[in-house]
Amino acid sequence: MCTRDFKEEVVAALEAKPYQRVIHLVYDGQDYFIKRKLAGRREWLKGSSELTFLREFHKIQVVNSLLDLAPEIVDFGSDYFVLKGAGFALDSTYSDLDKDWTPVYSLIGSALANLHSHKLAHGRPALRDFCYDPDKNKITLLDWENGEKYNSLISPQVLDLFLFIHGFQRQSQQEHPHYLDAAMDAYKENPQSQEVVKDLKSFTNKYKWTAAITRLGYSWNKTDLNAYTDTIDYILKKL
Repeated sequence: MCTRDFKEEVVAALEAKPYQRVIHLVYDGQDYFIKRKLAGRREWLKGSSELTFLREFHKIQVVNSLLDLAPEIVDFGSDYFVLKGAGFALDSTYSDLDKDWTPVYSLIGSALANLHSHKLAHGRPALRDFCYDPDKNKITLLDWENGEKYNSLISPQVLDLFLFIHGFQRQSQQEHPHYLDAAMDAYKENPQSQEVVKDLKSFTNKYKWTAAITRLGYSWNKTDLNAYTDTIDYILKKL
């Protein structure tokens, strides 16, 4: 339960940084992150600030009512909510050559499969959105503000899995190619994830011709386009 002192610290942080959407706050040795409703240059991509704010707040509550995967909301107001810190982002582990993070990436795959088995989706599960708490050996998924894309071609869960693999490929995983394998092996261990994998492979096979067209654009956006073709190859050959 939030104390009066904690709420005062939150209000002070908001007043001190009126134009910052995400504010890091340390209270009694614990990390917290204040997310406020604030219009910005990315509204054209994610929608209005009002919509994204309410969407994330609602999705976090729904997810945590079913499975403990989203960060805990410890305080909120009309234009902000406060999330409890949940460890460190796992995209930083790519540069750590002194430790094998394979078991943690298996946890990522299991967490994503568990989310999908509840017929839920994140919307854009990038590697930087997965946090790991070594004390609890627990994965937490951040940034639930992205809307789930519904259309007749692909389900939100299938799109989630595609974007997840693409994020790995874009991260440049030459040093640790087995991390993605570990995540996908764990994902497929969930019986209810098999249908998502099957649909993703079918969809990718149907549109694999797009990879050939994509390669024509390597000269102007090599990182994203190369990751796209690598994703197609991985799904068809290794998944």
